[in-house]
Amino acid sequence: MDLVQNENYNLTAKPLLKRIVIRFISDVNQITAQMQTGDVDMATNESFLSIPQTAPQLQAAGVTITSVPAASWEHIDFNFMFAPFKDRAVREAMITAINRQRIVDVVYRGAARIQNGVVPPISWFSVENPDFAKNYGITDKLPTYPYDAARAKQLLDAAGWVPGPDGIRAKGGQKLSFEYATTILSTRQSIQQLVQADLKAVGIDAKVKSYRSSEFFGASGILSRGVCELCQFGWNGSDASNFDVWDSSQIPTPDNPSLQNAQRYGNPKVDEANRNYQSEIDRKAIAQYGATAQIELMKDVTLIPIVQRSNIELSRSNLVNVKVTNSQATSFWNIPQWYFK
Repeated sequence: MDLVQNENYNLTAKPLLKRIVIRFISDVNQITAQMQTGDVDMATNESFLSIPQTAPQLQAAGVTITSVPAASWEHIDFNFMFAPFKDRAVREAMITAINRQRIVDVVYRGAARIQNGVVPPISWFSVENPDFAKNYGITDKLPTYPYDAARAKQLLDAAGWVPGPDGIRAKGGQKLSFEYATTILSTRQSIQQLVQADLKAVGIDAKVKSYRSSEFFGASGILSRGVCELCQFGWNGSDASNFDVWDSSQIPTPDNPSLQNAQRYGNPKVDEANRNYQSEIDRKAIAQYGATAQIELMKDVTLIPIVQRSNIELSRSNLVNVKVTNSQATSFWNIPQWYFK
């Protein structure tokens, strides 16, 4: 696809580039190879969830790699139809058993950070935003669950989940064995392998499986049907995000399987906070209701936030004014200001 200057446009200054060729390339290796040779001048953040493995070679070839914290985040959801996940001790043991810093280091090559709640820290109403308490006078703390495999085992022992001859824990005839599903995206599959190993180390059997996105997210797909007991995917947050995906009014039904609460989670405190959050107009009150929902969800260990992702873009060093955003804005938001030096 070619974009060219409109010679009749006169509302503002004309773009500095007279012609832009947009290529759609699905293979990341092909993208990085063409960046290295100079056949491509810029690659958008849709192409990368982690720093390319060939980063040193790219930089040596005059490619700038930019990474900024984003409003998108990766998480693992409990399906509350699976009986063992109704036991909070199991959920806390699992979040405690997973070495999320290793995921940051190994899978994302440092271009991510551990997220502890359900709102990315760059959002104004995130309890993890460093300015949240100062701006709104709300000092309530978000529960956090650092990696501690020994504590995970203690939690499971205390709750009566006993290792069997195969090392997998069970209670009342129910084994801690389940399907752990995600999409076929390679980054997610790499996370799966690390999480599976961490859970096995404390006596939990997560059987990994990957689906095409259409199978996973479709209206009658894996998530909406509740096929996977443990389900991993990502969300893109924004300042308009609410907490509907955990509101009990959004639990799917046979008549309406596309409702948002695929976890089938219910908590009256979260319901009340979410509904007040959406109906309030005072910003401080909105922040308080949002904080209540975030804290209650993590007290309950409703899900396992893994990482806040980064927006990663590649550009040739001689392409000026490419500015990566940390929002959902397109990579081309300021394209009229781009030029080559």
